[in-house]
Amino acid sequence: MSEVPARYDLPDNCLVPDWPAPDNIVAFTTLRSGGVSKEPYASWNCADHVGDQHADVQANRQRLSAVLPENTRLHWLQQVHSDHIHRPLHAGPPAVPVGDAWYCEQALQACCILTADCLPVLICDVQGAQVAAVHAGWRGVANRLVNKVLTQFSGPANQLLVWIGPGISAQYFRVGEDVRGTLLDAVATPPSGCYRAAGEHGFSYVDLASMVRAQCREHGVAGVYGGEYCSFADVDRYFSYRRDTITGRNVSLILRQE
Repeated sequence: MSEVPARYDLPDNCLVPDWPAPDNIVAFTTLRSGGVSKEPYASWNCADHVGDQHADVQANRQRLSAVLPENTRLHWLQQVHSDHIHRPLHAGPPAVPVGDAWYCEQALQACCILTADCLPVLICDVQGAQVAAVHAGWRGVANRLVNKVLTQFSGPANQLLVWIGPGISAQYFRVGEDVRGTLLDAVATPPSGCYRAAGEHGFSYVDLASMVRAQCREHGVAGVYGGEYCSFADVDRYFSYRRDTITGRNVSLILRQE
């Protein structure tokens, strides 16, 4: 983890990207400790669609708001594994937009993604003027959602920074031949070692993070970071749907300050 500037006042139960983002960019993933939710959602679950108590989720979201810069507005999505991209100021209350990515140019608009094995992908430009957050499960990778979000940014691709947050690692992401083939088709040149055969015929273990890196580099992004955190293996820090089925969600968010 990188050192957090004091003005962010983030608690220890946040994972901060180790990337060279500008000083005005706030980006992190919440860990699962430090909230009020009870088992099986213990404890900092911010998802309101997984069966957790509404009051507990709201309390956890208030805790999230409390660690952000003053006057920050949180933006949530109804995530459906689509390729729909939203801009926060176009998605006013009370409706929560349906989609799986945010792109934003305005300050103090926190673009939030909920995950429990899918990859959260956070993006900014080196000027700190534009940010994005992507929910990239295998369908998102197959839909090349990260690439579609990258096209929203003005300026050259080599001025963009991408961080891949905690998701299920290749050691645990077992899929059938159809899913593996679909994923391989979504990368022009599949990276070496992006999958390996499982013990059972017709199944493979796939490295989603390596495929996202490859897609970013195809787009011309040189600065791709993260991807080493496994939600399935790290029980204490991350929620995992494949591991537990009934569980909470970690939040990954990004915003630009004034």
